[in-house]
Amino acid sequence: MSNTKDLLLIEKSKYQIKQGTGTDKYTLEGVFTEFDNENRNGRVYTKKEFMPHFEALKKTIDQGKCLGELDHPKQYETSLKNVSHKIEDIWIDESTNKVMGRIKLLDTDAGRQAKALVDGGIPLHISSRAAGTVTENKSVKIHKLFTYD
Repeated sequence: MSNTKDLLLIEKSKYQIKQGTGTDKYTLEGVFTEFDNENRNGRVYTKKEFMPHFEALKKTIDQGKCLGELDHPKQYETSLKNVSHKIEDIWIDESTNKVMGRIKLLDTDAGRQAKALVDGGIPLHISSRAAGTVTENKSVKIHKLFTYD
């Protein structure tokens, strides 16, 4: 029996999300996760490990129920009082081996703060919030992918 404990895995994305192709400057798109490369946290996500969690999160997104926060919280669940954006879509770019996505900044306190950063030209980054463990070879074993902040 293993005595490993789920950790709150928060990633520091090296990719900036940018204004999407639509007319709304508060719709942002970019890289959400990269497979098979060590990230800024020294972790590696494999596509095989990630895909079942991707599919579960995609269903939540398709139902219009996937929200994120401006900063990463210290808990797994999203706090409605801290919501800054709604995740509108995620997809796999097979040519780059990356999860891509699109968010819409909301008219909430945190969403208005994010909009002010966008208006000020401050780059925003997005990263996953998940429960899981990290193996000795830096590979991530995801137990649940909650959202992207």
